[in-house]
This record gives sequence, structure tokens and C-alpha cells, in this order.
Amino acid sequence: MVVPHNLPADVTSFVGRGREISQAKQLLATNRLLTLTGIGGVGKTRIALQVAAAV
Repeated sequence: MVVPHNLPADVTSFVGRGREISQAKQLLATNRLLTLTGIGGVGKTRIALQVAAAV
């Protein structure tokens, strides 16, 4: 099922991080706000966009 959204389109494929994405989706099921933290360049924004598109 494709759900329309206003998120930017991916220009490259997203590979890996399935565990992090599923964990973020589980946390969002019971919380309204989720903060992803980490050093620059580890993919926080990409994970956030993948999760936002999925939920």
C-alpha cells in the first residue's frame, strides 16, 4: 500500500538498519515524540525519513 506524503524522495537506495527502523516504529507506537541521537554522519535523518514514510 502506497501512502502519499510530503517527505523528500530518496535519491539513493536505503540498505540495512532494519533493526533500528523497526525499533523506532515500535517506540512511536507508544510515544508521540522520538529523538534520534548520535554523531554526525551516521544516518539519523535517513532513518527518521524511512520511519516517517512507514508510519
